[in-house]
Amino acid sequence: MHQYICEHCNAHLDLGEHCDCQKVEVKPEKIPEAVADRLARPLLEIVAKAFEDPKVAKEYGKWKKERQAKLAAN
Repeated sequence: MHQYICEHCNAHLDLGEHCDCQKVEVKPEKIPEAVADRLARPLLEIVAKAFEDPKVAKEYGKWKKERQAKLAAN
């Protein structure tokens, strides 16, 4: 049987087994609002910039109409 070793903690792993030593648990409800805003701001700016492109805005409009039609049909 082959033994694999985690490069981070040196745990011995079996084939296909993944070490969880680097696992991080994020609890969004514990992130202060000011920090969440600061983290989200760059993404919001990128999305707003993307929607300045008429092609993106048109594709979004098409997707939105299709989605509304599907919701109305259900």
